[in-house]
Amino acid sequence: MSDRHDTRQSVSAGIRVRVLQPGMPPLPRCCAIHADWPTLAEHLLRDFPTATISQVVQQLRRARTEVDRAGLEGSDALLVAELVIRRRLIDPSAGETSPVIDLIDRDDN
Repeated sequence: MSDRHDTRQSVSAGIRVRVLQPGMPPLPRCCAIHADWPTLAEHLLRDFPTATISQVVQQLRRARTEVDRAGLEGSDALLVAELVIRRRLIDPSAGETSPVIDLIDRDDN
């Protein structure tokens, strides 16, 4: 049996993401959707009280760059970024050597 937990979520633009979480349960989320980047930042700071503002901002910038490069926009970008950031804040070594989020399918119709 594998120690990798594989969860798949569909996002609104027909993109399915696979969140690779070695030995971890599914990531908790505070909301079904975030209206914008500042709201996501506020929620991350609330949910990770030991993280500094600098750490959260650094992860937000990094994740935003990654979702922009993947061509994600709006609520899709926020969803994927949230999952990436939460994973990295739970385990700071996450994503350093292997992808945390794998875009496995995208319907461009």
